[in-house]
Amino acid sequence: KDNRYVTVGEPVTLEVTANSEQPINVISASLSYPDDLISIASTSKINSIITLWSEEPKSEDGVVHFSGGIISPTGFSGTGTVITLHVVPLKPGNASITFEEMHMLAHDGTGREVACTQNPLTLFIREKGLASPDVNQDRRVNIFDLGLLSANILLKYEPLYDLNNDGKVSLSDLIIIFSTMRHNSNLGSLVLFWDK
Repeated sequence: KDNRYVTVGEPVTLEVTANSEQPINVISASLSYPDDLISIASTSKINSIITLWSEEPKSEDGVVHFSGGIISPTGFSGTGTVITLHVVPLKPGNASITFEEMHMLAHDGTGREVACTQNPLTLFIREKGLASPDVNQDRRVNIFDLGLLSANILLKYEPLYDLNNDGKVSLSDLIIIFSTMRHNSNLGSLVLFWDK
């Protein structure tokens, strides 16, 4: 899982990316998201590897649907953007964005299904004004943030490290970092990338 930290009202850009070692010519998927926690402000097909859309990217009732083909003599292989989502967090919570359906078809004349794994993404949404668990601002919550915060527990109070806004830097703040740490995973055939 690819986990990210954001605040209410902070615009976020997500990319749906296809990754295939063998040539493909059709991509179809549905993404599910909690529409009480996030809003899909817009979708974009700019720079998409899909050249012929059978279903334009459309968001409704907590689901984004899209499908299309790749018009090319050799199909598509490698890694490329399928669609871009512009998201706005609405209120605090953990917003998981997952693939409900995914299909990739081989560019070999058979139309056979290409094995498709997924990489869901969770946006950890917090109120405005709270310090970020991404202490070093590298757009990842990881062991480096944990180390920086740990080192500052015994030093002079710095609001940057007070993640729960309780007026002190303590074990409670370390727990917040643990709960939002990014876990490494292998990239699947269709993945979501955070491109804030």
